[in-house]
Amino acid sequence: MTPKDKALAFIEDNLPLYAQLLHSLALGELEPQVTERLYQPAGLLKDKSGNKKFPETPDRELVLTEERKISLPPDRSAAEYLIDRILGKPKAEVSKPGEGMDSKEIPASFSPPIGQYALGEQNNNEVQ
Repeated sequence: MTPKDKALAFIEDNLPLYAQLLHSLALGELEPQVTERLYQPAGLLKDKSGNKKFPETPDRELVLTEERKISLPPDRSAAEYLIDRILGKPKAEVSKPGEGMDSKEIPASFSPPIGQYALGEQNNNEVQ
């Protein structure tokens, strides 16, 4: 089995997971996944009265000062790519200009380009 075949097999095996991931992303159901921790040198941290917050810690040693959860949503385009890779990319039907209508017919909603009004040209067929 070639590396490409192995990669495709791996993606195919995980296809339900990617579909669920896109569904969760669309519904906004993703939970925070990473904890960000902020460290600062102990010597810089002082309380309101000016005393060191960590007197027993050497000034240059880093101490944890803040911890928060960060939501890192999955990459939607990457998940779509993986699904398209296995199922095939959906194809949109594109019609050619003028196809599906008689070329002599002009739709009722047709109006001349705005530029014609700016140049002082008028459409003689326009309903007043």
